[in-house]
Amino acid sequence: MQPSETLNKPKQGIKKKISGKKSRLQKTIGTTLWVLFLVFATFVGTIYGWISKSKVAVEIIKNINVPPKETFGKDSLNLLILGCDENLAPGGKKVLKAAGRADMILLTHLDFDRKTITGISIPRDTKTQLPGGPVHKLNAYHNLAKPSEADALQQQAVEQLTGVKVDKTIVIDYLAFQQLVDAVGGVKVNIKTAMKYTDVAGGLYIDFKPGPKTLDGYDAMCYVRFRKDKGGDFVRTERQRQFLIAFKSQIVKNWMNLPEIIEQGVKVLGSSVQAKEVAALATFAKSVPQTNITMTRMPTKRGKGSFEEIDESKAKKMFDNYGFNGREHEPKEPDQDSEATTKRAKEQQELKKLELG
Repeated sequence: MQPSETLNKPKQGIKKKISGKKSRLQKTIGTTLWVLFLVFATFVGTIYGWISKSKVAVEIIKNINVPPKETFGKDSLNLLILGCDENLAPGGKKVLKAAGRADMILLTHLDFDRKTITGISIPRDTKTQLPGGPVHKLNAYHNLAKPSEADALQQQAVEQLTGVKVDKTIVIDYLAFQQLVDAVGGVKVNIKTAMKYTDVAGGLYIDFKPGPKTLDGYDAMCYVRFRKDKGGDFVRTERQRQFLIAFKSQIVKNWMNLPEIIEQGVKVLGSSVQAKEVAALATFAKSVPQTNITMTRMPTKRGKGSFEEIDESKAKKMFDNYGFNGREHEPKEPDQDSEATTKRAKEQQELKKLELG
């Protein structure tokens, strides 16, 4: 068992499309899915008023005060959040499959009583084997099935690997995310250090200079997916947190576009989430303090070739400690010396230093 595009835009005279195989980044936390999920949850939680032109908005307002426990019928929820590549024909001009391999994989646990959100990124190259089947990298399963069965097979693979029962799988729509950012008029950020990275195969072209910048949909996607921060995961987390704050501010400034914003926001989460569930998730996310939001990476060890392998004992301990397997599996006394607890405390300390600095 084991534990955590696309608008065309001219770049240097050439239009590039975010798609295809992404660069292998095996040792980083999958923060992009986390950001995409929280972007939507954050902005929906800020709009209790003005609705009219959006059927989804009407449904959200009707259910906005319904407790999430009542909506989902349980005290907590395990979500599998996926970001998937497009499969392209040679040359990258023709899409063969809209959602191929799972580019990023995130298990998220929502505890409605304790008001906590925990995201655990699972490396996509983790060695996985379903009963009676061959060995694959975890991200391959979404591409092995027919489109109508891809989400279910990927969920089955994650459950087999981690031992965690998934309640719902959500596939993030990258194109809708970019359209959502454009709908709010772009997002203003202050880039502290130069950001430069090119992935030709993936159509990812990043070249941001230090200073204030308004990100459109394409640039926003590049900004949240950038993983070459010199300060590592702590700097990356803070940068993406600042993006969330700026995004929320843009929603408030552009309230006249709320119907369009809401519709695009729902599209980000795909068709797997009903309007009343969206309302419940938004209400819950708005009530969770920042200190109760944790993001980490599932423990793995180096395997043969390009595989990573789950560190079963550490992974089980992590999933149990964070409540993924039910409260009956949680330690009776807080494990202050556990790797997960220590890492979480260190993350909070580093983020606080960044805020003060």
